[in-house]
Amino acid sequence: MIAAIWMDPPPASDTASIISIVPTPAEVQALYPPRAAANGVEGTVLADCYVQANYSIGSCMIISEKPAGFGFGLASVKLIIRDFKLPPQNDAGAARAVNVHQKFLVSWTLK
Repeated sequence: MIAAIWMDPPPASDTASIISIVPTPAEVQALYPPRAAANGVEGTVLADCYVQANYSIGSCMIISEKPAGFGFGLASVKLIIRDFKLPPQNDAGAARAVNVHQKFLVSWTLK
């Protein structure tokens, strides 16, 4: 599966909230960038992603990737698109908007 990454800036998110993701050990094993793992490098990625009508994620744009050049951006997009589906309700219990953008913060650690 190839992850979709936006090249142009997306429209503004309908919410200021950011969903934080810490990959599970299985996700780390499957997706952690090899060069980063070999060098003991950990990273974070902020991505703006499109929430489809079925609450799955259709595509993402990397807003920031720290440190750059180790592959955390692509690994994060793969993780979000492949494994993440939003619940129909937000944290306040209200119906979640669809066909909008949502920000995700992915924190990659080796621990």
